[in-house]
Amino acid sequence: MFEFCFLAYVFIVIIFAYATIKHHNLLGKSPAEQLMEKKRLMEQAMRILRGATCPFCGSKTYVEQVDMMKENLAVTTCEKCGQKCLWKLEGYTWHLIAPHRPAVKLPTKLEPPPEIEAENLMEEIRNAIN
Repeated sequence: MFEFCFLAYVFIVIIFAYATIKHHNLLGKSPAEQLMEKKRLMEQAMRILRGATCPFCGSKTYVEQVDMMKENLAVTTCEKCGQKCLWKLEGYTWHLIAPHRPAVKLPTKLEPPPEIEAENLMEEIRNAIN
């Protein structure tokens, strides 16, 4: 009986140790290896996306910015028209997400929120009743 309890205890300790090591991501690659892989992917992105065609005019683009730390994104700029395009790396393949344009300016006159209109309507109803 003692041997069975001891064997179960050892088994549980081994499982707990494995789960702890896996939780702290100590089974993965070292940070230096991860940075080297990201550097290699960035160089590959520069090589692949350098001659990509612009979706607006069809001329060649150059890579303006590459972000491999969080989202694996790259921004290319057209040599002819200057438009920007956003690319994403998915499964070692670059996909065009969208032409990257700056935000459109807001109109100078904004519509009032519906709550203010409701208050004004209530005041008009009170004035009409009185």
